[in-house]
Amino acid sequence: MKKFTNTVAALLIAMGVFTSCDQSLTEEIIASDASEELSNEDIKSAVETLSFKYSITAVNDDDTEVVITNDEELTEYGERNGRAKIVYPIEITVDGETITVNSKEEMKALIGKKKGKHRRPPFELVFPVNVATADGEVTIEDKESFKAYRESLEEGTKPAFVYPISVIMDEETIIVNSEEELEALKPEKGDRPARPELVFPVSVVTADGDLEIADSDAMKAYKETLEEGTRPEFVFPISVIVDEETIVVNSEEELEALKPEKPAKPELVFPVSLVTADGDVEIADADALKAYKETLEEGTRPEFVFPISVIVDEETVVVNNTDELKALMPKKGRRK
Repeated sequence: MKKFTNTVAALLIAMGVFTSCDQSLTEEIIASDASEELSNEDIKSAVETLSFKYSITAVNDDDTEVVITNDEELTEYGERNGRAKIVYPIEITVDGETITVNSKEEMKALIGKKKGKHRRPPFELVFPVNVATADGEVTIEDKESFKAYRESLEEGTKPAFVYPISVIMDEETIIVNSEEELEALKPEKGDRPARPELVFPVSVVTADGDLEIADSDAMKAYKETLEEGTRPEFVFPISVIVDEETIVVNSEEELEALKPEKPAKPELVFPVSLVTADGDVEIADADALKAYKETLEEGTRPEFVFPISVIVDEETVVVNNTDELKALMPKKGRRK
């Protein structure tokens, strides 16, 4: 049980600590397991990886009971209370099998087991989507319905989408026309660097003395008090998890050394020309390209007039077509 809890304790948290300010802190579980309650991050992980059989009953901070009937209400309940107290037993569907969960400990163990197999996709589906089934096409309206559909599939079976579909990736809507295009958006396992994951609690240095941070919610609140671009100043040593191994970090330099390298991104050499309905248009600089992109329909990318030149690792490369340009782009899974 403790192994599962410790595994969940640091999942994905380092993304928010080690990356740029445009990325938020991600999920974690409070280190202490003494409480009868689940943390808000427990609830987020459960909603993400498990299929609840609703309705379920939970207890608010003021000791009143609330009946929860779907994933959205459960997520809102966790956010509203900060901690969640579920009334057991409840039933959860895992790999097509209904399991009765009788305690918080069983719930945390189940989250840890599923979380180890589950990875958040690099993109987000735009609903509704259609999938092909033995009985014909089925329209799936939202995340909850999609999760239920996936639970109905045999283990290892992928959803059979009816294309085209749309996905959101790096805040950009992309139209996907085939299974091959969808697979191309997924990072290769070998390209996904190990990300350090903080083990809470940690202490940080402030003007008023050292401050202990208990969990990711507290870290997020603390980071919001800092000036833009300022990182937390940890009181070392701290512990992080890399590839399921706990590592003691004794300095900022050791912490920096654990960061995954960011691949070089091609930089356009201006001016470039783009194909438009009114003919080719010359774009003089990055600001002009940004302004042009804002005129395009959502999900539409600029169409370059090739050849163009780009700079990669301080080397100028001539690119003759879209395929060559895509080949130069860093894998999505390697972004910090």
